[in-house]
Amino acid sequence: MMNEKTLETIIEKTIREADAVASFTWQGGEPTLRGIDFFEKAAALQKKYKQQYQRNNLHIMNSFQTNGYELDRQWAKFFKRNQFLVGLSIDGLPEIHDSFRKGKDGSESFFRVKQAAELGYQFDVGPECEFFLYHTDDNGQPTTITHERAGYFDLGPMDLGENARRDMVLTLEDMGFEIEASHHEVAPAQHEIDFKYDNALRTADNILTFKFIVKYIAKRHGLYASFMPKPITGVDGSGMHLNMSLWKNGKNIFADSKNELGISDEAFYFMAGVMEHANEMCLITTPLVNSYKRIVPGYEAPVDVSWSPSNRSPLIRVPAARGSGTRLEFRSPDSAANPYLALAVSLAAGLDGIKRKLTPGKGSMKNQYEMAEGEKQEAGINTLPRDMKEALEIFKQSTYMKELLGDHIFNKYVEAKSAEWESYQQFVSQWEVDRYLYKI
Repeated sequence: MMNEKTLETIIEKTIREADAVASFTWQGGEPTLRGIDFFEKAAALQKKYKQQYQRNNLHIMNSFQTNGYELDRQWAKFFKRNQFLVGLSIDGLPEIHDSFRKGKDGSESFFRVKQAAELGYQFDVGPECEFFLYHTDDNGQPTTITHERAGYFDLGPMDLGENARRDMVLTLEDMGFEIEASHHEVAPAQHEIDFKYDNALRTADNILTFKFIVKYIAKRHGLYASFMPKPITGVDGSGMHLNMSLWKNGKNIFADSKNELGISDEAFYFMAGVMEHANEMCLITTPLVNSYKRIVPGYEAPVDVSWSPSNRSPLIRVPAARGSGTRLEFRSPDSAANPYLALAVSLAAGLDGIKRKLTPGKGSMKNQYEMAEGEKQEAGINTLPRDMKEALEIFKQSTYMKELLGDHIFNKYVEAKSAEWESYQQFVSQWEVDRYLYKI
């Protein structure tokens, strides 16, 4: 059982042994019974070790199961005041948070954030997290049923999730989030809430907090919030577009008013690095079997490795904002991704592009979905993996990803995803029954 002495021992050991700690996690049950005492003790320890935190850039993350836990605004203010993150376990890998520091196995995942800082860079990311709000059944379990038919930017009374979304925004603002946009998305019951960009580590923390709050507030409204990439056939899926910028000496180095399109050479190099490693990163940025049901033509998700200054079908888009708002929008990731790993590999790929001065080729002005395969080949446009099996094979063969993540994380991730794919392969879907049973 976690107690003050155990926590203090962990903190002291972490500070003593870590080169650069991004976070560590505690997972415990029944926070309603002992959560208050734990958080008060943890807050006291955080104050005690304040200087060490500042010296080592240490940030505590407490992740726990929420069995019956009632999070109200008083608690929201407590979390904000004490800088704690409430998170959810992700990817089914209990060791996943160990990847946030340079470990004895050579893991360099979130060590890349420190590496970028040593080069004088700050990596800022603003995510666009999309989700669905569905009804639950009589047992409180999620369904894919919705009574609404609203579309992009529709308002009430067509947008039946408006009240729930408003409560989510208000709660997030109480917790210190700066909300920039909140609106209905393209598909029925699909929503998006955007919060302001921040440095990569803080953004990764915020993504987990955001998902928890969205799910909790949805439950209070009798709904279920799902970040599943593609819960229904024939509608747009939910992504997590990453708006990325790189700063140095307080200046956005992606901006250059004298250069092509108003973006700098470094921005093009960074873009080219992400494109170079996009297929190798897919198992991280689009990690589920279901993720690849979203990445299909015609549903505002990229299927090709290309970039554009205007349209939304390529992998990377350059939004219209310039100056301090200049950024690259990486459009393939979804919210099922571990945000720490997704942001880490995106940064590493971009830095590799800058280091090698890679070029992304000519931007595409055409709708990628309408281009013939021959036309794409002639333009040198590669495709993203079509399913998780293809992404898994590319990942397994990537020495780049193995060196980046370290042997432990790489091997554990391959093991988990291989098991997931094998389980999927053995499952007989309703599609197969409907298509084949009556005629074979």
